[in-house]
Amino acid sequence: PETWMKWWSFAELSVKYGIAWIVIMNVLSIAMFWIVYFGLCFMSVDVGKIAREYNLGSDIVSLADAGGRFALAFALNRVAAPARIPIGVVLCSIWATRINTKLSMFYSRIRKAWNKFRGVTEMEIAPVKQDD
Repeated sequence: PETWMKWWSFAELSVKYGIAWIVIMNVLSIAMFWIVYFGLCFMSVDVGKIAREYNLGSDIVSLADAGGRFALAFALNRVAAPARIPIGVVLCSIWATRINTKLSMFYSRIRKAWNKFRGVTEMEIAPVKQDD
Protein backbone atom coordinates (compact mmCIF):
# COMPACT_ATOMS: atom_id res chain seq x y z
CA PRO A 1 0.00 0.00 0.00
CA GLU A 2 2.82 2.43 0.76
CA THR A 3 4.35 2.19 -2.73
CA TRP A 4 0.88 2.57 -4.28
CA MET A 5 0.29 5.79 -2.33
CA LYS A 6 3.70 7.09 -3.32
CA TRP A 7 2.96 6.39 -6.99
CA TRP A 8 -0.27 8.39 -6.82
CA SER A 9 1.25 11.30 -4.90
CA PHE A 10 0.79 14.59 -6.72
CA ALA A 11 4.18 15.77 -5.50
CA GLU A 12 5.91 12.69 -6.91
CA LEU A 13 4.06 12.98 -10.22
CA SER A 14 4.87 16.69 -10.43
CA VAL A 15 8.56 15.98 -9.87
CA LYS A 16 8.55 13.12 -12.36
CA TYR A 17 6.69 14.89 -15.20
CA GLY A 18 7.33 18.56 -14.42
CA ILE A 19 5.01 21.30 -15.59
CA ALA A 20 3.48 18.91 -18.12
CA TRP A 21 1.65 17.18 -15.25
CA ILE A 22 -0.06 20.41 -14.25
CA VAL A 23 -0.90 21.34 -17.85
CA ILE A 24 -2.35 17.94 -18.70
CA MET A 25 -4.38 17.69 -15.49
CA ASN A 26 -5.84 21.18 -16.00
CA VAL A 27 -6.71 20.46 -19.64
CA LEU A 28 -8.39 17.20 -18.59
CA SER A 29 -10.32 18.99 -15.83
CA ILE A 30 -11.58 21.75 -18.12
CA ALA A 31 -12.49 19.29 -20.87
CA MET A 32 -14.35 17.03 -18.44
CA PHE A 33 -16.25 19.98 -16.95
CA TRP A 34 -17.49 21.16 -20.34
CA ILE A 35 -18.37 17.64 -21.47
CA VAL A 36 -20.47 17.15 -18.33
CA TYR A 37 -22.03 20.61 -18.62
CA PHE A 38 -23.02 20.20 -22.27
CA GLY A 39 -24.24 16.69 -21.52
CA LEU A 40 -26.52 18.07 -18.81
CA CYS A 41 -27.74 20.79 -21.18
CA PHE A 42 -28.33 18.26 -23.96
CA MET A 43 -30.34 16.01 -21.63
CA SER A 44 -32.30 19.03 -20.28
CA VAL A 45 -31.67 18.12 -16.65
CA ASP A 46 -33.68 20.14 -14.11
CA VAL A 47 -31.25 20.34 -11.22
CA GLY A 48 -33.70 22.07 -8.87
CA LYS A 49 -36.23 19.28 -9.37
CA ILE A 50 -33.58 16.64 -8.60
CA ALA A 51 -32.58 18.47 -5.40
CA ARG A 52 -36.22 18.72 -4.25
CA GLU A 53 -36.93 15.10 -5.20
CA TYR A 54 -34.08 13.75 -3.07
CA ASN A 55 -34.79 16.11 -0.12
CA LEU A 56 -31.31 17.61 -0.15
CA GLY A 57 -32.30 20.56 2.03
CA SER A 58 -33.39 24.12 1.40
CA ASP A 59 -29.83 25.43 0.94
CA ILE A 60 -29.02 22.87 -1.73
CA VAL A 61 -32.36 23.45 -3.46
CA SER A 62 -31.76 27.21 -3.60
CA LEU A 63 -28.20 26.62 -4.86
CA ALA A 64 -29.52 24.19 -7.48
CA ASP A 65 -32.14 26.70 -8.59
CA ALA A 66 -29.58 29.52 -8.79
CA GLY A 67 -26.57 27.63 -10.15
CA GLY A 68 -28.41 24.89 -11.95
CA ARG A 69 -26.53 22.82 -14.47
CA PHE A 70 -23.32 24.79 -14.04
CA ALA A 71 -23.17 24.04 -10.31
CA LEU A 72 -23.99 20.36 -10.89
CA ALA A 73 -21.35 20.09 -13.62
CA PHE A 74 -18.79 21.65 -11.28
CA ALA A 75 -19.70 19.25 -8.48
CA LEU A 76 -19.57 16.22 -10.78
CA ASN A 77 -16.22 17.41 -12.14
CA ARG A 78 -14.82 17.57 -8.58
CA VAL A 79 -16.19 14.10 -7.79
CA ALA A 80 -14.64 12.66 -10.96
CA ALA A 81 -11.17 14.05 -10.14
CA PRO A 82 -9.75 10.66 -9.01
CA ALA A 83 -10.71 9.17 -12.39
CA ARG A 84 -8.53 11.74 -14.15
CA ILE A 85 -5.34 10.68 -12.36
CA PRO A 86 -4.70 7.43 -14.28
CA ILE A 87 -5.61 9.16 -17.54
CA GLY A 88 -3.18 11.95 -16.69
CA VAL A 89 -0.41 9.47 -15.87
CA VAL A 90 -0.86 7.71 -19.20
CA LEU A 91 -0.94 10.98 -21.14
CA CYS A 92 2.10 12.32 -19.26
CA SER A 93 4.11 9.21 -20.02
CA ILE A 94 3.45 9.89 -23.71
CA TRP A 95 3.48 13.71 -23.93
CA ALA A 96 5.47 15.07 -20.95
CA THR A 97 8.81 15.37 -22.74
CA ARG A 98 7.29 17.22 -25.69
CA ILE A 99 5.22 19.54 -23.52
CA ASN A 100 8.12 20.35 -21.18
CA THR A 101 10.40 21.06 -24.17
CA LYS A 102 7.87 23.43 -25.75
CA LEU A 103 7.16 25.18 -22.47
CA SER A 104 10.85 25.64 -21.68
CA MET A 105 11.39 27.20 -25.13
CA PHE A 106 8.38 29.46 -24.53
CA TYR A 107 9.67 30.40 -21.07
CA SER A 108 13.09 31.20 -22.52
CA ARG A 109 11.54 33.53 -25.12
CA ILE A 110 9.40 35.27 -22.50
CA ARG A 111 12.41 35.71 -20.21
CA LYS A 112 14.54 37.17 -23.00
CA ALA A 113 11.74 39.56 -24.02
CA TRP A 114 11.25 40.62 -20.40
CA ASN A 115 14.96 41.26 -19.92
CA LYS A 116 15.06 43.24 -23.18
CA PHE A 117 12.06 45.27 -22.02
CA ARG A 118 13.83 46.01 -18.72
CA GLY A 119 17.03 46.89 -20.56
CA VAL A 120 19.04 44.08 -19.00
CA THR A 121 21.54 42.30 -21.21
CA GLU A 122 22.47 38.65 -20.91
CA MET A 123 25.90 39.62 -19.60
CA GLU A 124 24.38 41.51 -16.65
CA ILE A 125 22.40 38.50 -15.44
CA ALA A 126 24.39 36.63 -12.84
CA PRO A 127 24.42 32.87 -13.28
CA VAL A 128 22.67 30.89 -10.61
CA LYS A 129 25.06 28.85 -8.48
CA GLN A 130 23.95 25.32 -7.77
CA ASP A 131 24.93 23.47 -4.63
CA ASP A 132 26.68 20.17 -5.22
